[in-house]
Amino acid sequence: MLPTMGQGACTALEDAYIVAKCLQENPDPVAAFQTYESLRFPRTKAIVEQSLQSSKMGQLRNPMAVGLRNVFMKVMSSAISSSFKSLHSYRA
Repeated sequence: MLPTMGQGACTALEDAYIVAKCLQENPDPVAAFQTYESLRFPRTKAIVEQSLQSSKMGQLRNPMAVGLRNVFMKVMSSAISSSFKSLHSYRA
């Protein structure tokens, strides 16, 4: 996971909690990890993809592209803020 969204450690803590919960609920480790994967994959995949998009936007060098990005960020600031709220409101 790229560090552009600052979610790597948070995701690792969530993963540890969920894997422990799955292992407590299911004595078969294979089944427990399959449950863990099905629970965690959609969320972590979305965070990795958002982090990659954020990284690409931060690496723009063309002055026109940078200007467009900056305008876009200002116009979309409330939507961007809302997307972070959904990340932070997750409860395992």
